Amino acid sequence: MTRKLFALCLLLLMLTRVAHAQPGGRVQRLVLTANAAEVVKDDDGGLVLVVSGGLPDGCESDITINTERIGVAWFIDMYRELPLDAICPAVMGTYEQRIDASALLKLDDDATLPLVLIINGKIYGVNHAQIQDTGNAGPAPLLDEHWVRSDVRLESITITQKADGKADLSFSIHQTDGCAQAVYRAYGVWDQEGLMRLEVYNIIRINASCLMIDETRDFSVNDLMFYTLSVNGVSLPHNTATSAVGSTSFVIQDMGVERADVGWVKMAGGSDPTVIIRVTGTTDGCEFPIQIALGTPVDNTYIVKVVRALPPDTACTMIAREFTVEQTFSLKLAGDAPLTFVIGDQTIVLDAQ
Repeated sequence: MTRKLFALCLLLLMLTRVAHAQPGGRVQRLVLTANAAEVVKDDDGGLVLVVSGGLPDGCESDITINTERIGVAWFIDMYRELPLDAICPAVMGTYEQRIDASALLKLDDDATLPLVLIINGKIYGVNHAQIQDTGNAGPAPLLDEHWVRSDVRLESITITQKADGKADLSFSIHQTDGCAQAVYRAYGVWDQEGLMRLEVYNIIRINASCLMIDETRDFSVNDLMFYTLSVNGVSLPHNTATSAVGSTSFVIQDMGVERADVGWVKMAGGSDPTVIIRVTGTTDGCEFPIQIALGTPVDNTYIVKVVRALPPDTACTMIAREFTVEQTFSLKLAGDAPLTFVIGDQTIVLDAQ
């Protein structure tokens, strides 16, 4: 019996080392789930963000942490990188990370403090009034999870190509909720060189009582390096490598969907769950590509948009024609909630694979 236990422990140790000892080759990036977060004070009175959660395997791997302050949000990204063919023991683990939170006391260019922390997509509100009243002399600010995200309506996006090879982005959104705060971020895709994503959405405090408004708000992100750009999952027909210096604008137009289907795609063992979405509708004579875009899931529910990006004031011939588009998507499922897709006025619940 003792020999068997020793052999089992040795095997687990070897498996752990396999995943940790292959720095070269292709890697996979595993995003951590934040189960709890709080701000505390260290021995010197500074603010420290303590984030903890579970690890799905027993592989030894360093945790990488990146932080960025943009507008009302302080973003914290945490992930591990493992070889693509890593073999990890099926042993659940935990982690705890302590992150310098002095950014909570720093004003931005608009003289405001961060309203929320966004840890790998999870939103935590910050008691910023408490910080403003007491500064660093008072207690650590409290965090709360009483926030949700919602879609925004993008009025326009403009890419301004500059002579130094960099580009500026400017975009306008339409707001109707007086309590909504716009959150935006442009970031490079780590495993797709040259591709940049711009995410824009609203955050709203749960149970907030707000006035209805009707206004347009403008934002910008400057000095970016990229070749191609997607905005909330929609690829823009623009490549900075082949574009002249100057500005190019786009609008994102919703397309009507008459039929929609979602099905599983059979993949090799160990691959992320993958689905194929097929939509059919009617469009006009313009030939701009029609795309399917997935929103950020909430409890495994995806809002699916069918759209196209085109220059503003484009005149399309009034020729009705049917379109059919299908795309595959790899998903990251969380928890036991059923996989659900909302496409136009249709709601499709996909049975377990």
